Amino acid sequence: MKTDLPALGNLKSLRVKMEPFSPVFLKVMRDAMLQKVKSKKEAAKLQKAFRDGLIPSSLIPDGIVDFLLQNSPSAKVDYIDCSRLPLREIQI
Repeated sequence: MKTDLPALGNLKSLRVKMEPFSPVFLKVMRDAMLQKVKSKKEAAKLQKAFRDGLIPSSLIPDGIVDFLLQNSPSAKVDYIDCSRLPLREIQI
């Protein structure tokens, strides 16, 4: 779906700040995913993935950057991964 967003037509750059999920949100997400598994083996594999940090700690919904850039396809996109910054550098 293409939406005309004239205000974004002159966009030169876009900074996407990727902040980590809170531990509480990660637990809620894990619990919701566990409710959908079909076997104990699959549940154990999912729990291990969470323990080992293999589940993304931050997320940008699929297509959101493309949606914002649809009227400015040549804009430069910078991703800022806040999970790698010391807490004092993250602006809340």
